[in-house]
Amino acid sequence: MTKKLLMAATGTLALLAASPAFAQTADVTINSQLAVQDGCIINGGPAATALLDFGLLQNAGGQTANIDAQTSTGAISVSCNVSSTTAAFTIGKGANGSTTLRTLQNAAAIGGAGEFVSYRLYATPGRTPASEYVPDGTSIPFNGGVITAGTPFEIVIYGRIAAGDANLAVSGNYTDNATGTLTF
Repeated sequence: MTKKLLMAATGTLALLAASPAFAQTADVTINSQLAVQDGCIINGGPAATALLDFGLLQNAGGQTANIDAQTSTGAISVSCNVSSTTAAFTIGKGANGSTTLRTLQNAAAIGGAGEFVSYRLYATPGRTPASEYVPDGTSIPFNGGVITAGTPFEIVIYGRIAAGDANLAVSGNYTDNATGTLTF
Protein backbone atom coordinates (compact mmCIF):
# COMPACT_ATOMS: atom_id res chain seq x y z
CA MET A 1 0.00 0.00 0.00
CA THR A 2 2.84 2.32 0.79
CA LYS A 3 4.22 1.53 -2.61
CA LYS A 4 0.88 2.49 -4.24
CA LEU A 5 0.69 5.77 -2.33
CA LEU A 6 4.26 6.59 -3.23
CA MET A 7 3.60 5.86 -6.91
CA ALA A 8 0.39 7.92 -6.85
CA ALA A 9 2.20 10.88 -5.28
CA THR A 10 5.02 10.59 -7.80
CA GLY A 11 2.52 10.44 -10.64
CA THR A 12 0.71 13.54 -9.34
CA LEU A 13 3.96 15.43 -9.09
CA ALA A 14 4.93 14.37 -12.61
CA LEU A 15 1.53 15.50 -13.89
CA LEU A 16 1.85 18.87 -12.20
CA ALA A 17 5.40 19.31 -13.52
CA ALA A 18 4.24 18.54 -17.06
CA SER A 19 1.39 21.05 -16.90
CA PRO A 20 2.15 24.51 -18.31
CA ALA A 21 2.48 27.31 -15.75
CA PHE A 22 -0.06 30.08 -16.21
CA ALA A 23 1.69 33.31 -15.11
CA GLN A 24 -0.38 36.43 -15.09
CA THR A 25 0.91 39.76 -16.44
CA ALA A 26 -0.10 43.39 -16.35
CA ASP A 27 1.35 46.06 -18.58
CA VAL A 28 2.04 49.73 -18.01
CA THR A 29 3.04 52.33 -20.58
CA ILE A 30 5.81 54.64 -19.45
CA ASN A 31 5.54 58.06 -21.06
CA SER A 32 8.73 60.12 -20.85
CA GLN A 33 8.99 63.86 -21.40
CA LEU A 34 11.29 66.83 -21.06
CA ALA A 35 10.40 70.50 -21.36
CA VAL A 36 13.21 72.86 -22.35
CA GLN A 37 12.98 76.61 -22.21
CA ASP A 38 15.38 78.91 -24.02
CA GLY A 39 17.55 80.67 -21.53
CA CYS A 40 20.91 81.59 -20.10
CA ILE A 41 22.57 81.02 -16.75
CA ILE A 42 24.74 83.81 -15.38
CA ASN A 43 27.47 82.99 -12.85
CA GLY A 44 26.01 79.56 -12.25
CA GLY A 45 22.39 80.22 -11.38
CA PRO A 46 19.29 82.33 -11.06
CA ALA A 47 20.48 84.22 -7.95
CA ALA A 48 23.73 85.19 -9.62
CA THR A 49 25.94 87.94 -8.27
CA ALA A 50 29.17 89.55 -9.34
CA LEU A 51 31.42 91.72 -7.20
CA LEU A 52 33.07 94.97 -8.22
CA ASP A 53 35.44 95.47 -5.27
CA PHE A 54 37.24 98.81 -5.11
CA GLY A 55 39.16 97.58 -2.07
CA LEU A 56 40.24 99.46 1.06
CA LEU A 57 41.03 103.17 0.83
CA GLN A 58 43.23 104.70 3.48
CA ASN A 59 43.61 108.49 3.74
CA ALA A 60 40.79 109.33 1.31
CA GLY A 61 41.57 113.04 1.56
CA GLY A 62 45.04 112.45 0.16
CA GLN A 63 43.92 110.27 -2.75
CA THR A 64 45.58 111.49 -5.95
CA ALA A 65 44.94 108.55 -8.28
CA ASN A 66 41.76 107.02 -9.63
CA ILE A 67 40.63 103.78 -7.97
CA ASP A 68 39.97 101.04 -10.51
CA ALA A 69 38.28 97.64 -10.18
CA GLN A 70 36.77 94.93 -12.33
CA THR A 71 34.12 92.31 -11.66
CA SER A 72 35.20 89.59 -9.24
CA THR A 73 37.47 86.90 -10.62
CA GLY A 74 37.54 88.91 -13.82
CA ALA A 75 34.24 88.17 -15.46
CA ILE A 76 30.55 87.43 -15.41
CA SER A 77 30.24 83.89 -16.81
CA VAL A 78 27.31 83.22 -19.13
CA SER A 79 26.10 79.94 -20.62
CA CYS A 80 23.06 79.71 -22.89
CA ASN A 81 21.08 76.96 -24.60
CA VAL A 82 19.92 79.38 -27.29
CA SER A 83 21.75 81.26 -30.04
CA SER A 84 21.29 84.93 -30.83
CA THR A 85 22.91 87.54 -33.04
CA THR A 86 21.26 90.50 -31.32
CA ALA A 87 22.15 89.90 -27.66
CA ALA A 88 22.72 92.89 -25.39
CA PHE A 89 23.88 93.34 -21.79
CA THR A 90 22.74 96.45 -19.90
CA ILE A 91 23.29 97.63 -16.35
CA GLY A 92 20.75 99.65 -14.37
CA LYS A 93 21.57 102.81 -12.44
CA GLY A 94 21.91 100.99 -9.12
CA ALA A 95 20.18 101.42 -5.79
CA ASN A 96 21.75 104.85 -5.16
CA GLY A 97 22.13 106.05 -8.74
CA SER A 98 21.11 109.37 -10.12
CA THR A 99 20.32 110.06 -13.75
CA THR A 100 23.97 110.68 -14.59
CA LEU A 101 26.15 108.72 -12.11
CA ARG A 102 26.08 105.59 -10.03
CA THR A 103 26.94 106.12 -6.37
CA LEU A 104 28.18 104.05 -3.48
CA GLN A 105 26.45 104.89 -0.20
CA ASN A 106 27.93 104.86 3.29
CA ALA A 107 25.10 103.81 5.64
CA ALA A 108 27.01 105.22 8.63
CA ALA A 109 27.07 108.71 7.09
CA ILE A 110 23.44 109.04 5.91
CA GLY A 111 22.51 112.69 5.73
CA GLY A 112 26.05 113.87 6.35
CA ALA A 113 29.28 114.59 4.58
CA GLY A 114 30.67 111.62 2.68
CA GLU A 115 27.35 109.79 2.40
CA PHE A 116 27.92 109.13 -1.32
CA VAL A 117 30.93 108.44 -3.55
CA SER A 118 30.35 108.43 -7.30
CA TYR A 119 31.67 105.69 -9.55
CA ARG A 120 31.48 104.84 -13.22
CA LEU A 121 31.26 101.55 -15.10
CA TYR A 122 33.12 100.77 -18.31
CA ALA A 123 33.07 98.07 -20.97
CA THR A 124 36.85 97.91 -21.51
CA PRO A 125 39.90 98.17 -19.25
CA GLY A 126 41.00 101.53 -20.75
CA ARG A 127 38.16 103.31 -18.92
CA THR A 128 38.10 106.38 -21.14
CA PRO A 129 34.74 108.12 -20.64
CA ALA A 130 34.30 109.29 -24.22
CA SER A 131 34.08 105.81 -25.71
CA GLU A 132 33.71 103.28 -22.89
CA TYR A 133 31.60 104.80 -20.12
CA VAL A 134 28.40 102.81 -19.58
CA PRO A 135 25.56 104.99 -18.29
CA ASP A 136 22.30 103.50 -17.04
CA GLY A 137 20.60 101.39 -19.71
CA THR A 138 23.43 101.52 -22.26
CA SER A 139 24.37 98.18 -23.84
CA ILE A 140 27.80 96.81 -23.06
CA PRO A 141 29.41 95.26 -26.12
CA PHE A 142 30.37 91.59 -25.90
CA ASN A 143 31.05 89.00 -28.61
CA GLY A 144 29.56 91.37 -31.17
CA GLY A 145 26.14 90.61 -29.66
CA VAL A 146 26.49 86.96 -30.66
CA ILE A 147 25.54 84.06 -28.40
CA THR A 148 26.13 80.51 -29.59
CA ALA A 149 24.13 77.82 -27.82
CA GLY A 150 26.36 75.63 -25.68
CA THR A 151 29.37 77.95 -25.91
CA PRO A 152 30.01 79.78 -22.61
CA PHE A 153 31.37 83.32 -22.69
CA GLU A 154 32.34 86.05 -20.25
CA ILE A 155 31.44 89.69 -19.76
CA VAL A 156 33.88 91.82 -17.77
CA ILE A 157 32.71 95.06 -16.16
CA TYR A 158 35.31 97.67 -15.18
CA GLY A 159 34.77 100.35 -12.59
CA ARG A 160 36.45 103.60 -11.62
CA ILE A 161 36.17 106.01 -8.72
CA ALA A 162 37.78 109.28 -9.76
CA ALA A 163 40.41 110.56 -7.32
CA GLY A 164 38.36 113.73 -6.72
CA ASP A 165 35.30 111.65 -5.75
CA ALA A 166 37.37 109.40 -3.49
CA ASN A 167 38.61 112.50 -1.63
CA LEU A 168 35.05 113.04 -0.36
CA ALA A 169 34.83 109.63 1.36
CA VAL A 170 34.62 109.34 5.13
CA SER A 171 35.23 106.27 7.28
CA GLY A 172 32.73 103.45 6.71
CA ASN A 173 31.62 100.87 4.17
CA TYR A 174 30.20 102.06 0.86
CA THR A 175 27.87 99.84 -1.17
CA ASP A 176 25.62 99.86 -4.19
CA ASN A 177 23.93 97.20 -6.28
CA ALA A 178 22.82 97.42 -9.86
CA THR A 179 21.07 94.85 -12.00
CA GLY A 180 22.77 93.58 -15.15
CA THR A 181 20.29 92.31 -17.74
CA LEU A 182 21.12 90.01 -20.63
CA THR A 183 18.66 90.27 -23.50
CA PHE A 184 18.86 87.66 -26.24
